[in-house]
Amino acid sequence: MNRRQFFNRLSLGTLATSIPIIIGACSQFLTSSKSPTQTPQSNSEPISQTPADGFIKVGTVEELAQSGQILDLKHQLIVIRNPNTEKLAAFDLNCPHQGCSVGWEPTSKTIICPCHGSRFNSEGGIIQGPTVKPLKAYPARIENQTIFVKLG
Repeated sequence: MNRRQFFNRLSLGTLATSIPIIIGACSQFLTSSKSPTQTPQSNSEPISQTPADGFIKVGTVEELAQSGQILDLKHQLIVIRNPNTEKLAAFDLNCPHQGCSVGWEPTSKTIICPCHGSRFNSEGGIIQGPTVKPLKAYPARIENQTIFVKLG
């Protein structure tokens, strides 16, 4: 084996062993949601009692208590319970920086964007960029242990 063959085989071997690592590292960006914490998607449907008020069902109090957040992928919402006030807080699921899905980080009590590191407080305000806009907030309420959010 000459020097050229040795380096060709070495390069090919290095590339072949690196492919699984690269695929694993990139797979988080190939999934439907880029949030750091995966929770079940809630089935959203209009409130049958008062459809004119614009509130939609996004989940239950029990779901929120179990996972710490409700992700409604259909309407692109994240709902948390503000740890400072214990009130519901609902936000657009997409980071205003480049549209990646955000997620609630209970240990730091912040909403984070895994793509570029933007961080938001429990009221949607900016803690850390690169975003220059806060998260869009929506009114939320609880009725009969069901959580509703008003879009628009």
